[in-house]
Amino acid sequence: WGAKRLPLGPRISVATVGAIVLATLGVLTWHQAKTYESRKTLWTHNLPRNPDSHIVLKEWAGVLFNDYRDSKDPAVRNNPAILAKTEKLYRRVTELKPDGPGGYCDLGTVQYVMAGVELKRGNRARADALIRSAHRNLQKSIDMEGDYNLSHFNMYQILWDLGRRQEAIHHLAETVRVRPANAGTRLMLGARLVEVGRAHEAFPHLQEALRLDPKATEAYRILGQAYRRLGKLHESAAQYRKVVDAQPNHPVALLDYGTALAMVRKFPEAQAVLTRAVQVAPNNFHAVKHLAIAYHQQGRGDRAI
Repeated sequence: WGAKRLPLGPRISVATVGAIVLATLGVLTWHQAKTYESRKTLWTHNLPRNPDSHIVLKEWAGVLFNDYRDSKDPAVRNNPAILAKTEKLYRRVTELKPDGPGGYCDLGTVQYVMAGVELKRGNRARADALIRSAHRNLQKSIDMEGDYNLSHFNMYQILWDLGRRQEAIHHLAETVRVRPANAGTRLMLGARLVEVGRAHEAFPHLQEALRLDPKATEAYRILGQAYRRLGKLHESAAQYRKVVDAQPNHPVALLDYGTALAMVRKFPEAQAVLTRAVQVAPNNFHAVKHLAIAYHQQGRGDRAI
């Protein structure tokens, strides 16, 4: 998947952009390591012979981007010149192939990654300009091909991190429309719908995610959240129970299930589950707090202290 973004607003932190950039790095062409070296050799060989081939330039840009992505050297990862060279290649691709949505999608992706680097270097003005350009290129890709799923997914990420949540969800829904059999995207859409208060719309996507991938236990957790948002607490607890059944030592699953049991006033059961949550993660403040509450509700204040 790709990830592109719009003008950075004041709500976006360096940490947020850094996380987004890391999520973005797996997007561009030639990302399978087994054939990477041979492809690198291939395009290095072909570039001098075909300097005006949009195909060769696009693939060479992907090779350079993979070099950047795979590097563990901070001097490389924080060097805007390396990404600027890749951006220049993708700009040339769009000049040679102005009707190709993929070139604009890739260009916007690199520009957003560049923006993250510039932001970490304290150059917000430069970062803002790059993100505006990334958004324009991404939108151009969508205008050219409405079913270009990478562009929709990347637009979703940009808008979401800018706080434009409803617009972001529209593009994530478009990604699902184009690729309806992707369980991970279905799961993500369901989670985002719950997060913005549209829990009732999340159910078909989460249920379909489970149909596509029965091992996607995260869907049960999000279903639990959706039921809780709708005030259906017993149904919520039942979904969290399914997560614990699948992952009995998962601290978050135990906490979710324990607090759900407490909300339906099943305090002894909540106590047992939350005790396990504390055993698994003794420094989890929320698990300790809710365990104390469960003891208190049973009149065992001495254990709550």
